[in-house]
Amino acid sequence: MRPDYAVPVKAVVDYAVSRDDVDVLRLALIGYSLGGLLALRAAAFEPRIRACIANLPTIDVGNATRAVWPAALRRGSGRLFEVLFGVIAKYNAHVRCIYHHAEWSLGIQRPHDFLEAWRPYSLHGLERKLHRPLLCLFSEDEIAQTSKSMILETMQFLTAIEAPVAMRFFPRRSGAASHCQMGGLHAAQASIFDWLDDLMRLEPAPGPLCVPRELVEALKRYHGTSVVEELHLDRKRHTTESTIAGS
Repeated sequence: MRPDYAVPVKAVVDYAVSRDDVDVLRLALIGYSLGGLLALRAAAFEPRIRACIANLPTIDVGNATRAVWPAALRRGSGRLFEVLFGVIAKYNAHVRCIYHHAEWSLGIQRPHDFLEAWRPYSLHGLERKLHRPLLCLFSEDEIAQTSKSMILETMQFLTAIEAPVAMRFFPRRSGAASHCQMGGLHAAQASIFDWLDDLMRLEPAPGPLCVPRELVEALKRYHGTSVVEELHLDRKRHTTESTIAGS
């Protein structure tokens, strides 16, 4: 694990373009879950990536991680954090699993390091480095479970970047509303490859940010109309086609 993910991606692209069976003008990169952030970060520094798909887009993993911890842990530091974390981990197998995995993947040695290790995993400041077309996928259950602050952070970033941004939303009726469309990958793949087909043929050429109307309605339903108003999404161009069909 490393935050500067353009480094390993560059090595992969170097190999890809050395092959005779690779079209160097049609390279796309997709990232799932945490990979949504890593893919966007790599695309900001690797100009040979023609298109990037973030499923889902995460802007700051440190903020997202801190947001899901109990307030007592977020405010704790040093020994206090260690004690509180130990109590929670004793009775919560999920927390224990996440921490033990982080010991290996992030190289941390104590629970308090868990929050600090994620701080470099952020896209803030890269808004003007993203120039290639982006596709961002959102699922209804993720929207429902994500905090309002994280929703605002994500949408503010996506509306601030200069690259063409397309969005797809998967409601519960699609069967693809869970994390990264697990359980309904066929719907996600249809959307992804339809978008790539149009993009690589430049038919149609990427246009301005277009927000699915169903995504706007989901943001209102789970986080209130103030989110939509603050983000000015009611002024953005909306798509009305069904996301289930991959449109």
